[in-house]
Amino acid sequence: RSGDSAEARRLLLQAYEVRFPSPIASPWAKPDRRFTLTLARLEYATGGLEAALRHLEDIGILERAEAEELRAQIEERRGDSAAAVRAYRNFIALWQNADPELQPGVKEIRARLARLAQEPGT
Repeated sequence: RSGDSAEARRLLLQAYEVRFPSPIASPWAKPDRRFTLTLARLEYATGGLEAALRHLEDIGILERAEAEELRAQIEERRGDSAAAVRAYRNFIALWQNADPELQPGVKEIRARLARLAQEPGT
Protein backbone atom coordinates (compact mmCIF):
# COMPACT_ATOMS: atom_id res chain seq x y z
CA ARG A 1 0.00 0.00 0.00
CA SER A 2 2.91 2.38 0.61
CA GLY A 3 4.27 1.94 -2.91
CA ASP A 4 7.59 0.52 -1.69
CA SER A 5 8.10 -2.51 -3.96
CA ALA A 6 11.50 -3.33 -2.50
CA GLU A 7 10.15 -3.54 1.05
CA ALA A 8 7.09 -5.49 -0.11
CA ARG A 9 9.42 -7.92 -1.91
CA ARG A 10 11.55 -8.34 1.21
CA LEU A 11 8.54 -9.05 3.40
CA LEU A 12 6.96 -11.42 0.89
CA LEU A 13 10.23 -13.36 0.54
CA GLN A 14 10.40 -13.58 4.33
CA ALA A 15 6.84 -14.92 4.46
CA TYR A 16 7.62 -17.31 1.60
CA GLU A 17 10.55 -18.79 3.54
CA VAL A 18 8.43 -19.24 6.66
CA ARG A 19 5.56 -20.86 4.81
CA PHE A 20 7.71 -23.03 2.51
CA PRO A 21 11.05 -23.52 4.29
CA SER A 22 12.37 -26.44 2.26
CA PRO A 23 11.14 -28.54 -0.63
CA ILE A 24 13.11 -31.43 0.90
CA ALA A 25 11.32 -31.15 4.26
CA SER A 26 7.90 -31.12 2.61
CA PRO A 27 8.16 -31.92 -1.12
CA TRP A 28 4.37 -32.01 -1.56
CA ALA A 29 3.91 -28.44 -0.30
CA LYS A 30 3.67 -25.89 -3.06
CA PRO A 31 3.36 -22.14 -2.62
CA ASP A 32 -0.01 -20.59 -3.31
CA ARG A 33 -0.05 -19.58 -6.98
CA ARG A 34 -1.39 -16.07 -6.25
CA PHE A 35 1.43 -15.68 -3.73
CA THR A 36 3.96 -16.73 -6.38
CA LEU A 37 2.48 -14.41 -9.01
CA THR A 38 2.63 -11.48 -6.58
CA LEU A 39 6.26 -12.29 -5.83
CA ALA A 40 7.01 -12.39 -9.57
CA ARG A 41 5.42 -8.95 -9.97
CA LEU A 42 7.51 -7.56 -7.11
CA GLU A 43 10.69 -9.05 -8.58
CA TYR A 44 9.79 -7.37 -11.88
CA ALA A 45 9.07 -4.04 -10.17
CA THR A 46 12.43 -4.10 -8.40
CA GLY A 47 14.40 -5.09 -11.50
CA GLY A 48 14.77 -8.80 -10.76
CA LEU A 49 13.75 -9.94 -14.24
CA GLU A 50 15.38 -13.38 -14.10
CA ALA A 51 13.93 -14.07 -10.65
CA ALA A 52 10.49 -12.99 -11.89
CA LEU A 53 10.73 -15.40 -14.82
CA ARG A 54 11.73 -18.26 -12.49
CA HIS A 55 8.64 -17.65 -10.33
CA LEU A 56 6.42 -17.70 -13.41
CA GLU A 57 7.51 -21.27 -14.16
CA ASP A 58 5.38 -22.52 -11.26
CA ILE A 59 2.13 -20.71 -12.03
CA GLY A 60 -1.09 -22.70 -12.23
CA ILE A 61 -3.71 -22.64 -14.95
CA LEU A 62 -5.96 -20.16 -13.14
CA GLU A 63 -3.20 -17.53 -13.14
CA ARG A 64 -1.71 -18.46 -16.52
CA ALA A 65 -3.08 -15.45 -18.43
CA GLU A 66 -1.75 -12.98 -15.85
CA ALA A 67 1.56 -14.81 -15.84
CA GLU A 68 1.82 -14.62 -19.64
CA GLU A 69 1.11 -10.90 -19.58
CA LEU A 70 3.86 -10.38 -17.00
CA ARG A 71 6.22 -12.68 -18.93
CA ALA A 72 5.66 -10.55 -22.05
CA GLN A 73 6.42 -7.35 -20.13
CA ILE A 74 9.61 -8.91 -18.73
CA GLU A 75 10.72 -10.06 -22.19
CA GLU A 76 10.03 -6.59 -23.61
CA ARG A 77 12.19 -5.05 -20.88
CA ARG A 78 14.91 -7.62 -21.60
CA GLY A 79 14.74 -6.71 -25.28
CA ASP A 80 13.50 -10.10 -26.49
CA SER A 81 10.64 -9.04 -28.76
CA ALA A 82 10.09 -12.55 -30.14
CA ALA A 83 9.57 -13.99 -26.64
CA ALA A 84 7.30 -11.06 -25.75
CA VAL A 85 5.20 -11.70 -28.86
CA ARG A 86 4.85 -15.40 -27.92
CA ALA A 87 3.75 -14.52 -24.39
CA TYR A 88 1.26 -11.89 -25.58
CA ARG A 89 -0.17 -14.41 -28.06
CA ASN A 90 -0.52 -16.93 -25.24
CA PHE A 91 -2.37 -14.32 -23.18
CA ILE A 92 -4.75 -13.53 -26.03
CA ALA A 93 -5.40 -17.23 -26.67
CA LEU A 94 -6.31 -17.70 -23.02
CA TRP A 95 -8.52 -14.60 -22.75
CA GLN A 96 -9.96 -14.31 -26.26
CA ASN A 97 -13.39 -15.32 -24.93
CA ALA A 98 -13.10 -13.52 -21.61
CA ASP A 99 -16.05 -11.75 -20.01
CA PRO A 100 -16.97 -8.38 -21.57
CA GLU A 101 -15.53 -6.40 -18.64
CA LEU A 102 -12.11 -7.99 -19.32
CA GLN A 103 -12.11 -7.30 -23.05
CA PRO A 104 -10.52 -3.80 -22.74
CA GLY A 105 -7.45 -5.53 -21.30
CA VAL A 106 -7.40 -8.00 -24.19
CA LYS A 107 -7.71 -5.09 -26.63
CA GLU A 108 -4.74 -3.36 -24.98
CA ILE A 109 -2.64 -6.52 -25.28
CA ARG A 110 -3.64 -6.90 -28.95
CA ALA A 111 -2.37 -3.34 -29.52
CA ARG A 112 0.95 -4.12 -27.81
CA LEU A 113 1.23 -7.29 -29.86
CA ALA A 114 0.57 -5.42 -33.10
CA ARG A 115 3.26 -2.86 -32.22
CA LEU A 116 5.79 -5.57 -31.36
CA ALA A 117 4.96 -7.70 -34.40
CA GLN A 118 5.93 -4.76 -36.61
CA GLU A 119 9.44 -4.59 -35.14
CA PRO A 120 12.23 -6.20 -37.17
CA GLY A 121 13.23 -9.68 -36.02
CA THR A 122 9.88 -10.72 -34.47
